Amino acid sequence: MTILTVLWFFLIFVLIAGYFVLDGFDLGVGVLYPFVAKNEEEQAVARRAIGPVWDGNEVWLLTAGGALFAAFPQRTPPRSRAFTWRSCSCSSA
Repeated sequence: MTILTVLWFFLIFVLIAGYFVLDGFDLGVGVLYPFVAKNEEEQAVARRAIGPVWDGNEVWLLTAGGALFAAFPQRTPPRSRAFTWRSCSCSSA
């Protein structure tokens, strides 16, 4: 294995691990929500607690997906063919 291969695997591992570690907070609050937050005020506190980081954690997952496309370019065209304009069945007439 080359150093670049090891670097890509390490980068993808760090990005996916970062997602799972940091998203555990969001998922944990969601799982405990029915049991811990009994009234409307406690529910609002739980929602406000995860509000600032709700979408920020998904950036790790999106970056890991981009790293997968960059690390394995030979596998990208078959999977992304549906997203290109040339494969559209639209008529140009």
